[in-house]
Amino acid sequence: MAAWATTAEVLDITGVTVTEAQLNRAQYVIDMVSGRTYDIHDLLVQENRTRDLYWLKLATAYQAAWTISQPDMFTRMNVTSVNQDTSQAQMGASALTLAPLARRALNRLSWRGTRSLQVQRRRQAEGLGVLPAGSPVYDYDWEEPLWRPL
Repeated sequence: MAAWATTAEVLDITGVTVTEAQLNRAQYVIDMVSGRTYDIHDLLVQENRTRDLYWLKLATAYQAAWTISQPDMFTRMNVTSVNQDTSQAQMGASALTLAPLARRALNRLSWRGTRSLQVQRRRQAEGLGVLPAGSPVYDYDWEEPLWRPL
């Protein structure tokens, strides 16, 4: 299986030696969290998304190195709070399944940003030159009220 990073890159980035099997397990976790699989690698290269490729490589490397010291990672329960004697710990949603540095790398991916949507009238969109030909944007008569009381 191809991965976002190689075992040599994991060693170079983290200083930890991993096997192909350990790298593949880390790859599956990164694929699940990022919402993308390695199948889109060629598409990212085509679109010159080298920045995204870089962050995915780092995330996979950090996850592979971190997974080695987490032998029970795939059998843990979903815990948000731990109390022992007088010590307490509260963990985030994926604190027990994702390496901290991998999380930071994944947060820098272009598709993980905000997804704001701004709706404009047809005339405004045409004036900005952002309305594609044949766009199904409807221009309502704003002078007429949009609702009437019953």
